[in-house]
Amino acid sequence: MSYFDEKARQTDVDTIIAFGVKIESRYAKATELSQMLMFTHMLATSDLHTYVKSVFYDSKACICTIELKDDSVFDSDAGDLIKACAEDTINQFQWNGSIYHSHALREWMKEHQV
Repeated sequence: MSYFDEKARQTDVDTIIAFGVKIESRYAKATELSQMLMFTHMLATSDLHTYVKSVFYDSKACICTIELKDDSVFDSDAGDLIKACAEDTINQFQWNGSIYHSHALREWMKEHQV
């Protein structure tokens, strides 16, 4: 079995608490965990980590769900900053019921006319 098979675990852990935020990858994928670690690091350096309850990367669906402690934050200045952190670090994520992509992925899709 290859580490790159769909359900192959690439790490020994699938759940981590980073900066007080629970992050989890369904199939323990290294790239997903690294994106979520970068996201929570960016949140913490901006003192935004306290707004986020958990981050879950559904490896099967290739999408990351960000759960806030209070849904009213989605429509606030702090919410805008949290979303900006996600756009800098997470390839594909759900934000307040809509799907968004990282700046890097959007640029790649534009270059390749996807």
